[in-house]
Formats: sequence, C-alpha cells, structure tokens
Amino acid sequence: MDRLQNLLRQLQRAQFGRRSEKLDPEQLQLAIEDIEQAIASDEAAQDRKDTVGARQRAERRRASRGALRARLPHIDVAIAPDDLAPKFYR
Repeated sequence: MDRLQNLLRQLQRAQFGRRSEKLDPEQLQLAIEDIEQAIASDEAAQDRKDTVGARQRAERRRASRGALRARLPHIDVAIAPDDLAPKFYR
C-alpha cells in the first residue's frame, strides 16, 4: 500500500509540479500502468486470503453483465472457406 501511495504522489508531482509541462505522455502511461499493477496485486493477495469473498465478488461481476433481451432475433451464420485444402498442400 505504501508503494501505491508513493506512485500516486510521484504521478501527482509530475502532473501538477513545476515541470509538469515537460511530462512525456508515455511516462504518464507507465506510471498509470504501475499503479494498476499494484492495485491488481493487492486485490489478488486479498483474494488468496479470503476465497469466499473473492467468489462473491466474481459472482457479482458476472451477474451485473445482464442477458440479451429475448425479443432480439437469433441468427446463426456459418461461413465456409472457399478452398478446403490447407495452404501447404497447394
């Protein structure tokens, strides 16, 4: 958690500090990726500790997706290749 807070402080300093105009967008993206990785590793550690809570969170994510409406038409389309012979036999 301290690492995450440190990364956030560095990002804020780079974005709003004296030299904020010179911040490279790629550097900003790298900092954001580091923060996302830190958050994901913390969540994974929590999931390993609390498997029941992890299962409940996963079920909630799946439940919130919703299903397609029944009134929508269902269309199956099969697309066959023009030539059934593999390329290396030609």
